[in-house]
This record gives sequence, structure tokens and C-alpha cells, in this order.
Amino acid sequence: MAAHACGCALRDKAAADPDPRGAKILDAQGADLQRAWRCPRAEGRCPDELPSEARAVLVRVSRLVGEDPNDPVPEFTTCPCWYTRTPEAHAIERLLPWFEKGQLALREPHPSAVLVEAIDLTQHALTMRQADDLRRVREKPEEPPKGPKR
Repeated sequence: MAAHACGCALRDKAAADPDPRGAKILDAQGADLQRAWRCPRAEGRCPDELPSEARAVLVRVSRLVGEDPNDPVPEFTTCPCWYTRTPEAHAIERLLPWFEKGQLALREPHPSAVLVEAIDLTQHALTMRQADDLRRVREKPEEPPKGPKR
């Protein structure tokens, strides 16, 4: 799956490519990846099941954000990048800084319970991601100092 690339990102890149031949190739690759991921934006027939590489990516993403990857009703069912491109994700991105400063009411005077839960879940997922990043840094072996050899 070309390193599990997002088909939507490739198609966006194709749309911005000034070279028509390159754009056509990128767009075709992006469309193939969208179908492989069973992306809601995909055109044409998608496979009945995700490829094993894509399922493995979704398991890792689920763990990263604190979801149970063995849940019978999985939280993630398509390319993780698709979720970040939804209008709801953009609303959370816009409101999260206000929430973190305790000023959500200035931007959203009467937030719905769904919005507050989405912000809470996003904040939790970001905390899980930061903890994972710290764990990886701590597990990385120290490199010997670089300098002139004598």
C-alpha cells in the first residue's frame, strides 16, 4: 500500500502539481489508495475488506489514541487521514486551544455534549500520543558523541 499512504493527500498533491503528466500519475495512485483504504471519498468499487497492512495501521492508530483495537465495533474503519479531513475534526482543532485555556464559552457559548466529549477524546488522544513520543525517545539508544576522531 505504498507505505500506507493517504490517497486523499496524494490526490490533493496531484491537484497542485503543475506538471499534467505527473498530476495524472499521482491522481491515479491516490484513487487506487482511496479504494484500497475503502475511503468514503473513493470513486468506483472498493474491496470488501481492508488489506492486512491497512488493518495493521488501524490497530496501531487505535492503540495510539487509547482505543481498544479488538473492539467488535472498531472506531477506525478507513484511512486515519480521512478522519482528520472532516468538518468536525476542523471544528475540534479550532476549539481545542480555547478549551485548554478554559475559554471555550467565548467561542462556543453553549457547546453540545457531543462537542465537549469530542474535545475530551481529542485531548486524551493527544496526551496518549505525547506519552508514546516520550516513551520512544527514552527507548532510543544513546548515540556516541560525534566529533573529530583522534
